[in-house]
Amino acid sequence: MLDDEGFDWFRDVNATLNLIRRVNCPVVVANADITYPMRGNDIAIAVGSLGDLLSQITEKTFVRFGKPDSMMFAYALARAREQLPAVSKRDVLFVGDTLRTDIIGSNTYGFDSILVLSGNTLPETADLMIQASGIHPTYIAESIAT
Repeated sequence: MLDDEGFDWFRDVNATLNLIRRVNCPVVVANADITYPMRGNDIAIAVGSLGDLLSQITEKTFVRFGKPDSMMFAYALARAREQLPAVSKRDVLFVGDTLRTDIIGSNTYGFDSILVLSGNTLPETADLMIQASGIHPTYIAESIAT
């Protein structure tokens, strides 16, 4: 399952549901984000939400790849070390806009994190979301420009 826009919600989600029910194969959810930002303060349902919904309905466990899985952070560090062999986790600042995937994943892996308030997490809800989730970024910025 990957993110995509413009699909026919009822037709495509129902077709996916029935395919998962009929075929005994692993289902991979490539992005655990439950929402993504749209214009203004609007959000849209992301593939992580669809994966959660379909997993619950089918009573199957899906394979999740991407944030917050540590494999993604290990891969990024390994790639960085190809150019800078001495780079360590302490040298990395991970930038993300979502507490539940970006920030918790980077914190768990041992990277410092900066939460930008220009995507999924908005300035007016950031403090409440941080307190409610218990997920604390190392830093907070209004956007990647600040």
